Amino acid sequence: MEPSQRLEVASEISTGMAVGAHRKAARMKSIDAECCIVGGGPAGLTAAIFLARFRRRFVLIDAGESRAAWIPRTHNHPAFPDGINGDVLLDRMREQLAHFGAARQSGLVAGVRRKPEAGLVVEMENATVEARFLVMATGVTDRLALPPERPCFCAATRPTSC
Repeated sequence: MEPSQRLEVASEISTGMAVGAHRKAARMKSIDAECCIVGGGPAGLTAAIFLARFRRRFVLIDAGESRAAWIPRTHNHPAFPDGINGDVLLDRMREQLAHFGAARQSGLVAGVRRKPEAGLVVEMENATVEARFLVMATGVTDRLALPPERPCFCAATRPTSC
């Protein structure tokens, strides 16, 4: 074993960090932002668009599972009195966000913890985001709890209950 390798192993043992965890931590990218937005549906995109308009540094983390994509026509969004298809709405909002030069970070959040000083650390699989503020815009999740005697009807690929 080379002297430099012995030093690396010794430092890993003294800090209590396993060799694999040390290497994984070295591969993770760290992102610094004023605000971290968790959720890429209409609420998260609205927050991101406003932060982009005001030239703030933020990260939008999007798992790509917005419930809005399921909606054939939503009447629950301002500026569309006749309603709008959920996918079209999300596409327009993403386009508006991109117009300001902002991007979405694809992925899932594994955890959030407070920093000893001010701010938070949002942990993802391949990155961490350090931010002063956090916007949780994770939306809702449907749970189908149908009794076995009630059939579940499917419209296209979207399960619904009656």
